[in-house]
Amino acid sequence: MAVRADGEDTHEKLLVAATQVFGECGYSQATVAEICRIAGANVAAVNYHFGSKEQLYRAVWRRTFERARSGIRAREQDLEGAPPEHRLAERIRGVIRRIAGRGEQPLFARLLTRELIQRTAIFEEVRRETVQPMHRMMSGVIRDILGEGATDQQVLYAQMSVINQCLGVGLQLAQCRFNAENTGGTDAGGALDPSQALAQHLSDDDGVEALIEHIVCFSIAGLHATRDRIAAEREAGGAAAS
Repeated sequence: MAVRADGEDTHEKLLVAATQVFGECGYSQATVAEICRIAGANVAAVNYHFGSKEQLYRAVWRRTFERARSGIRAREQDLEGAPPEHRLAERIRGVIRRIAGRGEQPLFARLLTRELIQRTAIFEEVRRETVQPMHRMMSGVIRDILGEGATDQQVLYAQMSVINQCLGVGLQLAQCRFNAENTGGTDAGGALDPSQALAQHLSDDDGVEALIEHIVCFSIAGLHATRDRIAAEREAGGAAAS
């Protein structure tokens, strides 16, 4: 739906308020009335600007992913000509900082937490539409590290390995936040569960950066080992053929 110039401010306020409320309550429990209250808008504003609560949730995720893509594109321009290992490291840093809610990303982290706990078809639809370009950029960097001899399957497996390390942080933090809200984050004996222990490590910037450097080093070492194995297999194949 087109938005008049004098409604752009309300449109943006609704998106910001919706990100907050969806992050706090999840999609199913969030109400249009609460979103409009926080945005300082009339209760009919959501239908006017977005058409429905479902369309508003879709718009929130599109805005979130587009901001992520814009950040990645900006970093890619800054890193043009840098070694692929450096470009990959910067991408991992950006992803984990967003998931952990560091810097200016706490609303994103909260929103992602709710979505990981209560998955929606809306999120999956928007993710397919918007994340594919980011995946293509990632696969290009990984192919540069693995070398020309890497097959599409090898690049895909390597990309999955790197991405799932980052997403694993999100899943653990989502479980931690859920436990903190529902059980206090402890098991029956009063000990911290693994997700709560991880959250403690990620409670400050030093902990986040330590985890980032671990994943960066682990990922690049694994990619280099895969690159060397691919090169050795090609050399052995060439020797056998001759």
